[in-house]
Amino acid sequence: MNEHSWKSWYTREDPENEPLPADYGKGLSKFQHLLLVKSLRSDRVINATRNFIKDSMGEMYISSPTVDFEKVANFASEKTPIVVILSPGSDPGADIIKAATVCARKFETISLGQGVESIALKMVQRGAKEGHWVVVNNCHMLQRWLEELEAAL
Repeated sequence: MNEHSWKSWYTREDPENEPLPADYGKGLSKFQHLLLVKSLRSDRVINATRNFIKDSMGEMYISSPTVDFEKVANFASEKTPIVVILSPGSDPGADIIKAATVCARKFETISLGQGVESIALKMVQRGAKEGHWVVVNNCHMLQRWLEELEAAL
């Protein structure tokens, strides 16, 4: 096999989309191709898996459903917290503000970081008492704090 063609494939930004060199991929199923990408370029396996799922099952299974926060708000109360776990890069901030406005809900927002745990907890407790929303961003920054939040809720 041609070492140059493999090196070219290996160094590409998106080898999961490129045909394998020297007709090596000829006769491989899409799943076998996925396994080969996993073996050679594990950093590209997420994209390769998304391609495999899209090709095998359809676009629907790789697209995140959008959340209708207005509809969700109808089920919420001061005794029913809403927890939204986001994918990297998603930002529902504008949708939450719109839903709060439509539902005539007061809301506060805070981003977690060093030293704001007690402030965030007080905001959540006040929101639970008064019936307004508190949007707590960046929970991944203080995962240990989530146990305290859960206990408080």
